[in-house]
Amino acid sequence: KAAMKLIAKADRHTPNVPAYEALLKARHHWRAYLPEAHARAKAYCEQAIALDPAYAAPHALLGFNYLLATTHSGRPMPEVAPLIRWEALRALELDPFETVPHFLLGAVAAVHDYDWTEAVRHFQLAMASPSVPAEAHWAYAALYLSTFGRFEESTAEMRRAVEQDPLSVLWRGILMGHLVCAGRYEEALLEGQKALDIAENEL
Repeated sequence: KAAMKLIAKADRHTPNVPAYEALLKARHHWRAYLPEAHARAKAYCEQAIALDPAYAAPHALLGFNYLLATTHSGRPMPEVAPLIRWEALRALELDPFETVPHFLLGAVAAVHDYDWTEAVRHFQLAMASPSVPAEAHWAYAALYLSTFGRFEESTAEMRRAVEQDPLSVLWRGILMGHLVCAGRYEEALLEGQKALDIAENEL
């Protein structure tokens, strides 16, 4: 019998502390629905990359920051799509086992290329992760499922985003929109009130 060869999974990169701290600061700033906050998030992502060029996560977050720029600062998708794709592919090059960049590639395939086959392929890879981030649930719900009128499914995805980040006014507001599209108006009003309560407590 031929001997079986066990191939060890490559060790994941451990970022240095300053780069990790810069990434945390970037994550803090992108949560604010303000152009200047996203500019700061971009700067911290770039700082993390400079501090640790082998660190994949800042590239993925920078790609997401570019994606949000289409709604937060009005940058057109044709302008940012190449930037999103480059950052996602760079993250995968640095860490092929990372699944987060796939939702970025799925987003570009959906809203820029209108390549729905490629979009669903990347979204399925992203959603197969044991720890899907809230932003991936949002992208899958808003940029793929709702496009086809699958509002019950998109609502379920946004519920998962809210469960991961229950203090996010942004996610609750988007969930409210999906509930309205699904015809679940009382639940939408409840989520809207929760979002207002959170926003008031943050003032």
